Amino acid sequence: MDSDDIVRILVVDGDPDAADLYRRILAHKMPVEVERAADVATARRRLSDSGFDVVTIDNKLPDESGLILLEDLVEGEDNPPVIVVTDSGDVHLATRSFDMGAAGYVIKDYKLPETLATVIESALAKAALKRAGDALNRENAFTGVAVNALEEVFMVLDLEGRFMSWNKRLKELTGFTDRELHRMDCARVFIREEAERFMGMTRALDRGEKAVLRLRVAAADGRRVPYELTAVMLKDAMDEPVGICAIGHEVSWHRKVIPTAVKGREVAELTGEIIARVDYDGMYTYLNDAACWFWGMPREKLIGHSFTEFIHSEDIEQSVDSSSFTLRTGRMVKGLINRQKTPRGERQVEWNVMPVLGEDGVIAGFQFTGRDVTERILSEQFLVRANRELDAYAHTVSHDLRGPLSAIMLAADTMAILLERDDLDAVPNGTLLDMARIISMQTREAGSMVEDLLQLAESGQVPRVIEEVDVGEVVRDVLAKYESEISEKGVAVRLSKEMGRISGSRMQVFQVFSNLIGNAMAHNDSSEPAVEVTCLGEEEGGHRYVVRDNGSGVPPEDLEHIFELFFKGERGGAGIGLATVEKIVKVYGGFVRVYNDGGACFEVCLKDIDGNPGPGPTP
Repeated sequence: MDSDDIVRILVVDGDPDAADLYRRILAHKMPVEVERAADVATARRRLSDSGFDVVTIDNKLPDESGLILLEDLVEGEDNPPVIVVTDSGDVHLATRSFDMGAAGYVIKDYKLPETLATVIESALAKAALKRAGDALNRENAFTGVAVNALEEVFMVLDLEGRFMSWNKRLKELTGFTDRELHRMDCARVFIREEAERFMGMTRALDRGEKAVLRLRVAAADGRRVPYELTAVMLKDAMDEPVGICAIGHEVSWHRKVIPTAVKGREVAELTGEIIARVDYDGMYTYLNDAACWFWGMPREKLIGHSFTEFIHSEDIEQSVDSSSFTLRTGRMVKGLINRQKTPRGERQVEWNVMPVLGEDGVIAGFQFTGRDVTERILSEQFLVRANRELDAYAHTVSHDLRGPLSAIMLAADTMAILLERDDLDAVPNGTLLDMARIISMQTREAGSMVEDLLQLAESGQVPRVIEEVDVGEVVRDVLAKYESEISEKGVAVRLSKEMGRISGSRMQVFQVFSNLIGNAMAHNDSSEPAVEVTCLGEEEGGHRYVVRDNGSGVPPEDLEHIFELFFKGERGGAGIGLATVEKIVKVYGGFVRVYNDGGACFEVCLKDIDGNPGPGPTP
């Protein structure tokens, strides 16, 4: 588990069992490390030696030393949030604690397991929000300095074209003072016709769109200096337009193609988006640093290449059509998604394609502005599959569990009727015992189904704890689990001498072999059943195994469906076990497949998981 995910809690409490109690309560809610300080002096030493995310203080500490510690922590810089804990619902103490700045207040009563985690989570969230706000304030101060340090001109205009904000470079270029620029119409700075064209184009922008065009700035020395401006529409929290932000660099007015380089920092370098410009023939003329990193090539090697060279062959036609539409109509194309070839493999990028004008106002090429949406698309695909599974879960719960539950209810109602009879002695011998046996058997069946569903839900998770797993030892544990069934059916079991080791979760490896071996025994219709687990060695970084039985095999019509969730086939069970296997092997970057060869053969490949697993489900 990544140490950054663990919540470290310091419990300041005279009770020696307090830390253990909090650890047991919180272990089900979050990954925690809990340390105890018996007094305030010890707590101060612990806080100075190592960082904690939360501090809890027992109000029963002598001489109100706990409240003194609370006051010190609240007044200090970068201290963790403090939660006050008491044995009684003292309203006065709660009010006093909050007045002093406590992040929460918890009573040690029967609701403690329910309230403690909630209060801690709330305190952590508030602390994170405060840190984010502080960082934003620091960033805003830094941004002001950075904007004034730019060699490009920077400005913010209202919707009427009046200046609201600007940087030092614009003042130096125009010779106007802050007082003169304030609320000045942009037509005083740019050529009027060009300023009107600029405002008309930018007012039509939606969120996220950009306008790029050239216009001349009236410099203080009387020159008309050509600038290329990139502008975006500013909107408020209600998505209503409130102004225009623009940044631009000086260009050569007589150049007939889109510039490949500009003086100073190019505006496109101020964003993390991928920005590439091409000429009328589709050849790259400019790429920002993010684009060069994305395609893994220096700018000088990319310039002059066609933008189609890096697009997946199946996506080229759509991309060319979108670019042609932009060049033909002068209108932006939004939300174009195509697959790009990169050093990190195939990535999916969402592009906005917009025209770029030459000095005569004629379209000279177009600009691609994109962002990598590979993870977003994978997440969306994962959610679609997850929703399908949820639908299947609902069907299973409503349909497959209905049988056992109906049997349990019927047996229970029958027992109740029989027990209420005056002539209980007349009830046939064994009837009540039969009812109890039905309830017990059906309860176990329903419980087993619920357990299977829980295992399936967890099987797609990347393991948080990684260890070296001895596969031979795991398989022997699986066989011990099925010992009585093996003995009862007379199953002959054969294993490879050496099964190797896998880096991953022992529980997940156990689930894979438990489901495959259990399936091999449950569906083996041979008169002399046998199950064989063979290690095939390593191939392309994966550990390969085959679990084989000597039955009649999988019906051919079931082969392509056997790993589908809740697929039961003619002789199937709940349809969960093999779906669980497939979900686990995908987490391990491997595969599982089935074929018939003198019986059903399940070949599985598991790759080692590195020591930095992600926290959530894999798409």
